[in-house]
Amino acid sequence: MRPAKLKPILGVLILVLSAAGLYFWETCGREELLTEDVLTAACEISAGETIERSMLVSKAYLRENVARGSLLAGEEALAVGLRAKVDVPCGMQLNKAVLAAPGEPEGDMSCFAIDVDALAHLSPSIRAGDMVEFYSEDVSERLGTYRVAYVRNDKGQPVTELDGKERSNFFKRGESTGEIAEIEIVTDAEDYGRLVSYMREVGSFVVVQIRETEGEN
Repeated sequence: MRPAKLKPILGVLILVLSAAGLYFWETCGREELLTEDVLTAACEISAGETIERSMLVSKAYLRENVARGSLLAGEEALAVGLRAKVDVPCGMQLNKAVLAAPGEPEGDMSCFAIDVDALAHLSPSIRAGDMVEFYSEDVSERLGTYRVAYVRNDKGQPVTELDGKERSNFFKRGESTGEIAEIEIVTDAEDYGRLVSYMREVGSFVVVQIRETEGEN
């Protein structure tokens, strides 16, 4: 074929390729090259809550706006089952720095005892590892979310299932080894002081189970 006849064909091919390239860039190329899919909180996550898959969503951010330590899409396994150290607002990038393994106290966290006599309500089915929420006596104000580290009787011994089995569903838990005299929650000294002040100045708490023992299915 003569060069003169090839020029129109080559011109059409160049136009087609240019159009295809422009279409690719505008539809997905720009996002592919300039953004990164990051795991983001799909809802508000309270400090102490265990991360579940439903709490996470993948969202595209410009690469320069991805915070150091953020978990990327596909890394859900690195977050699910861990505990939030701080309150994570909805829409925040999920960062390794705000996560802790179940049972791992972070920073100034420790175990603080709450006497059952100071509580307006506490279910006898509560066990170590459960997540609970503290409410005011009239249940009008939520005072905090905590993990129960220990459940003890009046002799300081752990209160467990009488048959030694651990049941994840607290509606099906059976007879215990004794009556609960105190629970120990994981928090810091400042927050524990706030709870003590509330008990002295306002009244007792209602403790509500919101999640079963960590690590159970």
